[in-house]
Amino acid sequence: WESNFNLSHFKTTITSLNSATGFYDRINWWMNNWTQRAAIGESPWLFYGYVEEGIFQSVEELQNSALPADNNGEEYAIAENSIWVGDVKYKDINGDGIITGDDQTYIGNPWPKYFAGLTNSLSYKGFDLSILITSTIGNDVYNYLRNENSNPNNINLGRNMFVSALDYAQLTTDAEGNTILANPGTTVARIASSSKNGNYSRHTNKYVEDGSFVRLKNVTLNYNLPATLLARQKFIKGARVGVSAQNVWTITGYSGYDPEV
Repeated sequence: WESNFNLSHFKTTITSLNSATGFYDRINWWMNNWTQRAAIGESPWLFYGYVEEGIFQSVEELQNSALPADNNGEEYAIAENSIWVGDVKYKDINGDGIITGDDQTYIGNPWPKYFAGLTNSLSYKGFDLSILITSTIGNDVYNYLRNENSNPNNINLGRNMFVSALDYAQLTTDAEGNTILANPGTTVARIASSSKNGNYSRHTNKYVEDGSFVRLKNVTLNYNLPATLLARQKFIKGARVGVSAQNVWTITGYSGYDPEV
């Protein structure tokens, strides 16, 4: 029986860039302008976007919160076709009282802090068993599929959707006639044909998930046919049969198909 274990720590930092701004943005248009940023002093291609603070519950909350603004720094109106109850509330990172591109920040790191691997090899009476376990720890994954299939605006497109999309923010009125949420515990923004808030076009930390995992990567069992059996003929000096299984199980908190992306 032989076991081998390895553990390595990974860290990468950008020390210089041929850029006047000190950073480069990598924007994926096919992922609705999903942005990763490489900046001096940081790891390369960190996830970059807004931070969500929940869903607006009432007009009063809207009136007391930082709201998205136009290119002139003027907040969009509080109205059903603009910014309204049931829209996403974004964190005012720079504290200037409005939500603009300057409120984007680093929301995830794709690089694992640690890589680990464990190999076990066992031999007994012609049998040999090999087991490989691999792991990465500390990296983030952007679950774009969850983003797309949790968007209730896509319900009528004939695609498969997550059940969570049905729990979108639904509006009602209280006894005083004020607009409030009928389902205040929801984390899914309202359906809106027109909105200035960018509920589903602004990339946020909501769909950034911990991509750490432990995986039983490979199991192989072989059997060496005994020499006494092969001695009955003259053509084959040795024979070995075996079976192998890949990706037997995975332990992870990632909700997508495969954390090893």
